[in-house]
Amino acid sequence: MLIGPVIGMTGFVLWDLKRIGAGQQHIAWKWLVHFATLMLLVILLGFFVTISVWMYLVAAYLGMSLLMVRTFLEQQAHEKARGRSVIIEARGLFSFLFLNNSLHAVHHTHPKVAWYRLPELYERNRERFLRMNEGYRLASYGEVFRRFFFKQKEPVPYPLERPCRRGR
Repeated sequence: MLIGPVIGMTGFVLWDLKRIGAGQQHIAWKWLVHFATLMLLVILLGFFVTISVWMYLVAAYLGMSLLMVRTFLEQQAHEKARGRSVIIEARGLFSFLFLNNSLHAVHHTHPKVAWYRLPELYERNRERFLRMNEGYRLASYGEVFRRFFFKQKEPVPYPLERPCRRGR
C-alpha cells in the first residue's frame, strides 16, 4: 500500500514508453490528451477549489493504495474461470468502500444486481456461490492483511499462462 502505487505507475509508464518507441503512436496521443486534461484539472483546482494540488495528489495516492488492496485479491490464477473470483465475507469498512466488490464472484454471476443487494443474494445462496467459485473465500480483509502483508500471494507473471499457438 505504501510503495505499490509508485511501482505500479512506474511500470505502467515504462511499458507505455516501450510501446510508443515500438511505433504505437496512438498511445502517445492518449498520453497527450491525458496531460491536457490534467492541466485543466490543475487550473480548475487552483481557481475554483480550496484544496491545494499537493493535497489532491496525496488523496489520489491514498486512493490508489486502497484500490491496490481490492485488486490484490479480486482474482486469482485458477484453471477454471469460475474459480478466479474471490468472496470476502466480512461486511466492514473495506466492503463498503469497495461497493461490495468483496463479493466479486457474486457480481460475476449476477452483474446486473445492484452492489448493495449483493450481500443479501450471497447469504441466501452462500453454499452455491462457494461451490461455484471453487472455495476462493476469505473471512475478512483482516485475514487478507494477516496472510499476505509480508508474503506473496502468487507470482506477478500469470502462473498458468500457456504459450500461444499460431492461428489462435
